[in-house]
Amino acid sequence: MPKRIIDGEAMWSSDKLARCPLFARREYPWLISLADAAGCFELTNLRVIWGKVAAIREDLTVDDLGKIFEEYQRHGLLFVWYVGQKTYAHWVGSDRPGRLPPITRRGINEKLSAPAIPQDE
Repeated sequence: MPKRIIDGEAMWSSDKLARCPLFARREYPWLISLADAAGCFELTNLRVIWGKVAAIREDLTVDDLGKIFEEYQRHGLLFVWYVGQKTYAHWVGSDRPGRLPPITRRGINEKLSAPAIPQDE
């Protein structure tokens, strides 16, 4: 699992996160670590993600996880795109300075799990 910096000040004061329902707000710090060094992760199979993040979470179901990601996308916290049969997601704002490794270091110590984010979308 990648190591990520959570910007507490930004999270606590996020208008986008505040617009999400409480059940989705509570999961945000738990799910942010899904991101690779570019702030992205594969979202194709929710069961795979659930297996990573819910191993010690009896209270989090696959259906809950799907609803949470829908809320994040709907409120502008998560950008989702498709390449072939795969679905990818990017945490909006994760590329701000200090949150991810510098661009020159991305992909060196950890694998990038998503193709480049489409800039035209």
